[in-house]
Amino acid sequence: MLCKISLLWAQQSIEKKLTGRCLCGAVRYEVNDNFKYSGFCHCSDCRRFAGSASSAMAGIPSDEFRFTSGLDAVKQYTKTESTVLAFCSQCGASLYAAKPQRGMVHLRLGTLDEAPSVRPQFHSCVASKAGWDTSDVSLLKTGDPQRGDVIVFMSPQDGTRLIKRLVGLPGDTVAMRAKVLYVNGTALAP
Repeated sequence: MLCKISLLWAQQSIEKKLTGRCLCGAVRYEVNDNFKYSGFCHCSDCRRFAGSASSAMAGIPSDEFRFTSGLDAVKQYTKTESTVLAFCSQCGASLYAAKPQRGMVHLRLGTLDEAPSVRPQFHSCVASKAGWDTSDVSLLKTGDPQRGDVIVFMSPQDGTRLIKRLVGLPGDTVAMRAKVLYVNGTALAP
């Protein structure tokens, strides 16, 4: 048990810390550079909260985020039981969307003082992006994804643009056995 505790402590002590703040600087925070995912959400709620065409965010476990000052200036809006939005009460800057049921914080990337090691890997809710948004994201998705659709995303390892064909949908079971791809127990033709 002692070895495991010592190893855990050693890993935590070398974890890179990032800092961030709101626009006016009243709220400051620290977060481990250990984001699990990052991307852009184009849904109307995220656009309103970000005041932009999309919300650039990165997901981190809640226990890896902490305020260093200005906690009294943080105000929260409970959008749903699964999403709590936080902002600075002095300047109005959007800080994050807490996901309490999942134990995650979706931190607004624009509040960081320096770039995290993770790069945005996806665009979500593209079908509901703003009509005035002229970015090429519309080329990635024009409706609900279906098997066979081509998707484009950035590799989380090196930022390379990847183009893949969609073989599974949410809820599907996808497996590779003996170099054959199975979706919901059915082998796909090579």
